[in-house]
Amino acid sequence: MDWLIYGLISACAFSVVSVLDKRMLLRYFPSVRPFNLLVGVTQIAVAALVLAVILPFEGIQSVRATGLAFASGIVLGSSLALFFFALSRVDVSRATPLWLTSPIFAALLAMGFLGDEVTPGQWAAIVVVVVGAAMVSYNPAPGRRGFLTGIVALALLLAAFTQALGFVINKEASADLAIWVNNGWRSLGFGVGLILVNYTRAAGREARVYLRNAAGMRMMVFTEGILAPLASLALIGSITTGPIAPVTAVNSTRPLFLLFISTALSTRYWNLLNEPLDRSTLLLKAVSTVLIVGGTVGLAIL
Repeated sequence: MDWLIYGLISACAFSVVSVLDKRMLLRYFPSVRPFNLLVGVTQIAVAALVLAVILPFEGIQSVRATGLAFASGIVLGSSLALFFFALSRVDVSRATPLWLTSPIFAALLAMGFLGDEVTPGQWAAIVVVVVGAAMVSYNPAPGRRGFLTGIVALALLLAAFTQALGFVINKEASADLAIWVNNGWRSLGFGVGLILVNYTRAAGREARVYLRNAAGMRMMVFTEGILAPLASLALIGSITTGPIAPVTAVNSTRPLFLLFISTALSTRYWNLLNEPLDRSTLLLKAVSTVLIVGGTVGLAIL
């Protein structure tokens, strides 16, 4: 069950990263493209440091696996760019669950390309997790009832698919790479992917302006330079030691942690995220959280 422990640690840490990313977008980096460029540069810097330390001891263990790990990072970076696009337009507790419907895509891809077998019980658990995640994206407020639709929903579904694809590619790479090496190459590709998807001259100029914001850059370094790489390392550990479909489903438990974090940070004592705290919204999130937790437990025992 090491994969489950790694997965839950990663989900919890990435939930904190998502909240901090939303805070940075609200306060320090109002434009998404320059923000993505800075995240990409931070990821490349961290990856270069890790690889500079690890490669003299490990070497290039497999050219094919190294290429796959790098490619998985590019795909995952594209997924994150799509998520940030949605995050700049809707609440973090609504955007994240729809992004994390990726277990369905991961299960289908793993069956087709990795030969993984998903039992009927695991399929049921995956569906429960996804239903719980989707429920969180529903807005019960009068006059605004409904699930996310339009370009935001499309971006999040595409982000979910590309995230699943990135996980499957990285799973293939993990067979021949040590966890630290895998994470280093994945992070390098991740940063490159973010930059490729988001770079324009205007975005580059705006990113250079953002570099002068000391408070924003301190939060960027902590969030994307320290916390996100540690969360990624736990995720790679989960992918390496577990079957990809359940691993991806456990990754979808982030709404559980986001429920508590975003609620606490939206109260009048903190009010950093300003998300709705009416009774119907909290009840819906609580029910969906029960489904997410129940589905995750089912994955562990089925």
